[in-house]
Amino acid sequence: MVKVAEVAYEVLGEVVAKSFNNEGFLSAEDFLKNFEQVKEANKHTIGEQNVMLLRCAIISKHKCLLRSGQYLSKKALEQTLVLRTGSSKLDKLLDGGFRTGEVVEVYGPSGQGKTQLMIHTTILACFRQRCHAIYIDTSNSFCTRRATEILHKYNKNIQAQ
Repeated sequence: MVKVAEVAYEVLGEVVAKSFNNEGFLSAEDFLKNFEQVKEANKHTIGEQNVMLLRCAIISKHKCLLRSGQYLSKKALEQTLVLRTGSSKLDKLLDGGFRTGEVVEVYGPSGQGKTQLMIHTTILACFRQRCHAIYIDTSNSFCTRRATEILHKYNKNIQAQ
């Protein structure tokens, strides 16, 4: 953890750094997140110009603390798994399948296979990609017997291969 006090001594010198009030923000990341509060607390002690100088030093020395939206989006996409549904036509419509990190609502008339689809997709995700899945049933229609049947059928298919 990068400590603000260490950077302050290095950049501002010992005399000014001793007067610096870091408002309890010990890490450089906390300092940057709460910069306006820190600036306000120090404008009469070490001066706004010194606080700005300290901020610039922290940013230039520790660029790893700052992330652009483009960078974060790229990282999120790199970590996203595509969960196939087991239906090639549906997977094609979904550009490969459902994406991890997203909440998906499947809706439609009763008896059209929504529950079947989601149970099947959840089981495939757990077996094929070895990931964890949460199945949330908002209509209280989850049938553990049907899920067990699908699980046993899939397990038999894997053992046969």
